[in-house]
Amino acid sequence: MRYPRSQLMRVKIKGVITNLLSNALKFTLTGGAIRINVHKLDTEVEVRVSDTGIGIPEEEFSKIFERFYQVDSSLMRKVGGSGIGLNIAKEYVEMHEGRIWVESKVGEGSTFAFTVPAQITALE
Repeated sequence: MRYPRSQLMRVKIKGVITNLLSNALKFTLTGGAIRINVHKLDTEVEVRVSDTGIGIPEEEFSKIFERFYQVDSSLMRKVGGSGIGLNIAKEYVEMHEGRIWVESKVGEGSTFAFTVPAQITALE
């Protein structure tokens, strides 16, 4: 069965959100908070997944979207993972002509955000 392109695009964007939420859950300690914000900009939709987790050192920002890369921290190693989720998220976002980035401070938490053109997220 073939699905319309717009439906496949939404499935991939949902996968990006699921991955970002999964990571936020893994790295946010009990009692922490996770927020999802979605904003319609002029021609884009911006999605932000924020947590009060352990945070990521700024020097790691340029590497975390590489395939199989994992930040080397004892807590991060405890929760594990394959190191491909953020790479796939980046590929999906860029496939839809969007961009993805991270904002973070160690000990304060992280925000992973991405934008995609607004028509991709429109409901049929």
